[in-house]
Amino acid sequence: MKSFYMKSVIVASSFSFLILFIASLQSNTIPTSIFRGSIGLLPGALFGIILAYIWDLVFMDVGPSSSGSMKKTNKHNHQTEEITHDEHSQDTSYSAETDKQAAEFVKSRLND
Repeated sequence: MKSFYMKSVIVASSFSFLILFIASLQSNTIPTSIFRGSIGLLPGALFGIILAYIWDLVFMDVGPSSSGSMKKTNKHNHQTEEITHDEHSQDTSYSAETDKQAAEFVKSRLND
């Protein structure tokens, strides 16, 4: 398990323990509050794992490389993998004529 995941699990677990402990302490004894807070560690840990996974997906670097393929780099574990494009990939260069045709198409749809 990566250290980033471990940190998020510890923070989320501690936070859930404190919330449950303080909420339970208002109406229960200290041992009961500690027991209920410790039960809250598991959902907090699961939440931390899910949050770290989503964070990892959102902040993954994907950028073009010089060979025409895409390099996907993960910031946390510094692994790089190549993503190659098939020969049917779309050309992203647009001309003024294409822009004019698209504008006319949108205008005709808006006027309908």
